[in-house]
Amino acid sequence: MDLSPTPDLGSPRRLALTALAVTLVISTVLLLRGAHALSLGLGDSDDAMRLVLARDLLGGRGWYDQLITRLQPPAGAYLHWSRLVDGGLAGLMWLAGRVVSPPQAELAARILWPLLWMFPAVASALVCARSLPVRGAVLTTAILMAFDYVLYRQFEPGRVDHHNVQITMLMLALAVASAPRPPVWAAALGGAASALGLAVGLEALPYHALVGASFAVRLAADPAGRRPAAAYGLALALGGLAFYGVQTPPSRWSLSACDAIGANLVASLSLAGLGLAAVAGVSQRLSRTARIAALGGLGATVALAYVVLDPACLHGPFAGLDPRVRPFWFDRIQEIEPWPKIFAAERPIAIRSMITLVMSLAAALLLLARRRTLGGVLLSTCIAAAGVAAFNARRMEDYVYWIGMPLVGAVLAAAGERWLRGRLVPTVALTAALSPIFVSMAVNAAAAALWPRAMSYRPAAKAPACFSAAAYARLAALPKGVVLADPDVGTYILAHTPHAAVTAPYHRLAGSILAAHEALEGPAALAADRIQRLGVAYIFDCPGRPAAPGGLLADLRRGEIPAWLAPVTAPTESPATYRVRARPAR
Repeated sequence: MDLSPTPDLGSPRRLALTALAVTLVISTVLLLRGAHALSLGLGDSDDAMRLVLARDLLGGRGWYDQLITRLQPPAGAYLHWSRLVDGGLAGLMWLAGRVVSPPQAELAARILWPLLWMFPAVASALVCARSLPVRGAVLTTAILMAFDYVLYRQFEPGRVDHHNVQITMLMLALAVASAPRPPVWAAALGGAASALGLAVGLEALPYHALVGASFAVRLAADPAGRRPAAAYGLALALGGLAFYGVQTPPSRWSLSACDAIGANLVASLSLAGLGLAAVAGVSQRLSRTARIAALGGLGATVALAYVVLDPACLHGPFAGLDPRVRPFWFDRIQEIEPWPKIFAAERPIAIRSMITLVMSLAAALLLLARRRTLGGVLLSTCIAAAGVAAFNARRMEDYVYWIGMPLVGAVLAAAGERWLRGRLVPTVALTAALSPIFVSMAVNAAAAALWPRAMSYRPAAKAPACFSAAAYARLAALPKGVVLADPDVGTYILAHTPHAAVTAPYHRLAGSILAAHEALEGPAALAADRIQRLGVAYIFDCPGRPAAPGGLLADLRRGEIPAWLAPVTAPTESPATYRVRARPAR
């Protein structure tokens, strides 16, 4: 057995090389596993929508011209997405287009975009592990990250949505904040990362708030933390203002929002950052009690300002959602399902994330009992918050995986030091065997053996054909018009055809989602009039959810086609396309 000690990879050079090695291994695996399918489809609905927005920019649409005219016509639609991601992806496509054809440039950008964010995310996670006072934690965390492929589901080739950017910015901010004594430049980088992450999306808002609070706690405990606190605060405030101004049309600067960065959040970030910098500036003249009072008052004022500027945000990002779309659409969105619902329908997925959370929480408690550090307390608080968020929404599971890995890695390193005398091979073997992914596999295997009937089957919202570019070829060849379809395929219609779509699967489009549902699933006798009001030229039916009895869609699937519709596809062909012969009479 190898008696060599576990190496310390905490130096900047060794840590960077370790992160690079993990990134190269995972990137290779992801490319071999999924790159071949990229030319066949565009991933999920959000990936398709992001490509539409990037293509529009390359096609000459103005930076601030963010009205999507082919969606929800004739009014068009504003989404809550970040223009910064649109621009980054479009820029990558433009650069690739200098050396290859436009289709190849788009494919290259779809491959490279998520992989570009992986290295800084992995490196930041390893820095978080280094902040925990356990020798060898960087190595064990790297091993976990090399095994646990679930970590990278938002970094797979083709994932051009915003989640990978948000994860990377959070891990970067956490890496800076968890350091025992972050230098001023690093603190400023952390503030800019928080500002950019929040400009891209609000899923990680609670964790960025905890990062900011950690700088305040550091300052309250010791005025020696004034320079990093001031640097973080100024970068947060100025970055928030800059990113918001760059990505938001001036005509919308004064608008508040609950689902994206708006005037309310920008005001709060500015108040928080400048207030933190101001307290830091006078901290040497304040007692500890005065510093605590000032910083506590600042935190309360920031939270109050955010709520006062838009009280609806007390009810979360979907505060303004029309309740009529909940039963047939919103409550079926898988990425916002709570754990109990996931467990009932997809037990292995739920168990996998639950096991990771339990191991991460246990690791956090063990580390805090062993030795309390600011980095350990911060990561422990964040993993607890991530557990609450993941319990309520599937899409928040990614933060459990990313925040939890350094904690689990540090505990396994400590176990190797104590029980295996720090020997390399046994420590590596222990780490691999107790990786959350392998533990969850074992638990799932036991659950399947003991309770084989506990699994239930949930049909996909869209059939596999709906993801394929070939499914839209027949529709794309028709003259331009407005297409009525299930909201879930709206973005694919925009991406694969020149047509407009009545709606798409986004909560800001609740009005058109309801209109499409009433036209397709409401009483068939009312369908003609509703379709006329929507200006529909084509109906596109990609198989997926069952059609409501008595509705137009159910009639079409039974072959009962009204006189005002003409089939474009053969009766046995799927997806099915129908052309509206003429404006149906009211």
